[in-house]
Amino acid sequence: MNWLKAANSATQGFLLTVLASVIGRLMFHTREVQAGRRPHFWSWSLLRELPVAIGMGMIAGGGADYLGLSDGPKLAFACSVAFLGPPLLQDAIEFGRDLARSKAGLPPKE
Repeated sequence: MNWLKAANSATQGFLLTVLASVIGRLMFHTREVQAGRRPHFWSWSLLRELPVAIGMGMIAGGGADYLGLSDGPKLAFACSVAFLGPPLLQDAIEFGRDLARSKAGLPPKE
């Protein structure tokens, strides 16, 4: 029965992280509607945000675990990462690539 408790705890943590990332994407979507870059709040673009929110929640959950964040900061981290979205990941990967290249004595990639 210990495995059942562990699975339940892991599932609850995952679901809370995904919920926080959905809230972050809703905040982003709302901002886009207010700025006029999306026509209506209730539209197909809102539905297309769901896979992004789930993926960003999974990535943010892993990052929060790596950083050793507890429950509250972990949820805030997931919400923030989901709000900033995939461009944040692209910039982080490019920063890491450029840092590794500079440590190896290579010029940054254009």
